Amino acid sequence: MSIEEITTGIGLVKTAAETIRTVAGMLPKSPKKEEVEKQLQQADNNFRAAEAKVAQSLGYDLCQCSWPPQIMLKVGGRGPDIITECPRCKHRIGDDQPLPDNWQDCP
Repeated sequence: MSIEEITTGIGLVKTAAETIRTVAGMLPKSPKKEEVEKQLQQADNNFRAAEAKVAQSLGYDLCQCSWPPQIMLKVGGRGPDIITECPRCKHRIGDDQPLPDNWQDCP
């Protein structure tokens, strides 16, 4: 399976989850709506954990500032000197930058 196929599959699942969330938002307030919202939150957490696992298997760094882990993005460097950064807490790997003081306070 290619990276493009994996990315496309993840995108389709994400779109489906967003559609379900939109429809659930249209439900009248009730105990069933609260249960649907709770289940959607659990599905979203499971999806993000699976997305992080796939990213890790493809060689991406993960930041542990939240659960599920954040996928770190390439922000510079080349070859073995790649610098990655967490989009949430801004922790970097590869440039000897110290861990941000607020990394535990990420939303």
